[in-house]
Amino acid sequence: MRKTFSFVSLVVLFASICSAPSSHALFGVGDCGKLKKQIASKESLIQRDLRYVVNLQYVLPSINSAQGTKLYGTHQRLQNTLYDVRSLGQSKPKCFTSGTNVKLANPQFFEANYYVAINALDTKYGIYPQRVYAPLVFK
Repeated sequence: MRKTFSFVSLVVLFASICSAPSSHALFGVGDCGKLKKQIASKESLIQRDLRYVVNLQYVLPSINSAQGTKLYGTHQRLQNTLYDVRSLGQSKPKCFTSGTNVKLANPQFFEANYYVAINALDTKYGIYPQRVYAPLVFK
């Protein structure tokens, strides 16, 4: 009886140790790592879309052409991705430096027109690069 009780208590102890959360989960360290991966993938999309739009700067694509439609769609996707990065960043402010938190608080930094403006010039798009996107800085 005593051996059975010791064995059962040993199994229960082992099961409780194995199911305990890791120290990363207890202190939230793993959250910043996951967030960094998510934001890094979105920021690579931002860089790709910005490169595409800026490379059309001297082409002046027609508004009604396939290239003009793709340009407009890419600019809209850029806007949506910037919004996603900002909302992800604001969800965990403890993962970022104070300067990055200030940047996250300002919606101007997450507007597509802040980096590249697109205007319709009669029948063509005018593309005006403004600034270079700087990735968010983690602690």
